[in-house]
Amino acid sequence: MSFNIKLPKPYASWQQHLITEKTRLICLALGTKVGKTLGGAGRIANFSFQAPREQAALYRIVAPTYQQASITYKYLDRLFPASLPQQSGLSAEQYRAAQELWQRITPERSESRMKMKWNHNGAMIQCVHAQDPEKSIEGERTHGNLIDEAAKCSAQTFASVMSTTSQTGGWIACTSTPRGKNWFYDLYRQCQEH
Repeated sequence: MSFNIKLPKPYASWQQHLITEKTRLICLALGTKVGKTLGGAGRIANFSFQAPREQAALYRIVAPTYQQASITYKYLDRLFPASLPQQSGLSAEQYRAAQELWQRITPERSESRMKMKWNHNGAMIQCVHAQDPEKSIEGERTHGNLIDEAAKCSAQTFASVMSTTSQTGGWIACTSTPRGKNWFYDLYRQCQEH
């Protein structure tokens, strides 16, 4: 049995691109409160859901602080609630059947560790902070990474994330509100040129 998910409709074309395109490196410099984190959560959800079972895929959301990483985890938790809300027009039997199906689809979760694991393919999602990137990021190979509020992270964060994709050829998406001329500014300019 195969399943499909339908994510919320993107607000803008850049958000649609972020959620669906298989681009290996995306760098988006955007204003505050325009939907960067929601779009990034949509990208992680989309690609992790579609990952082949044999990949044992790992996807990460990296944020400057634990608090910011937890915001993205909460977006994912709302996209895929542990149980379905009762829908009007469904009989008790139809709701029970939908709930049983949902339990086979929705990811297992550990809120305290900010992790989710899809049941159908074993793909894992982790939300981590970048306060000590060599300890919190490096090590395991990843298939995709979102660096949320990237301009607030160090250049070492980007280097650490890149090291996790060297074996898999995984993608990196950096979203942020600009914050002066730092590594994120330089990366954004390089991406514009290419």
